Amino acid sequence: GSHWASEKMTYLENNNETWQVFSQELITHFSNALSVSQAGAQLMNLTQGNKNVDEFLDEFSDLASTVQITGNTTILILEKTINRCTAKAVHSLQTIPNSWADYLETI
Repeated sequence: GSHWASEKMTYLENNNETWQVFSQELITHFSNALSVSQAGAQLMNLTQGNKNVDEFLDEFSDLASTVQITGNTTILILEKTINRCTAKAVHSLQTIPNSWADYLETI
């Protein structure tokens, strides 16, 4: 937040950059942070509901990628968001997927 702005102001002063350049970079910097925050909120509220598995996984994967979660965290969140039918199908397999890549291949 403010650390980035301080560094940027120092850079701009030392390189004779304009306020317009700074203000545009400030907007870009914080809108990216807002996008990540919004994606996180959407991911935590996401449910499969009646969506087919492919459609749901596309949406889930996009949000997880934006938030930059990986590994077991991805799997834990996925298991809370898929519907019971999908969860039952996954857990009835002989080998339950234990990585995100395995889940994507299995489902």
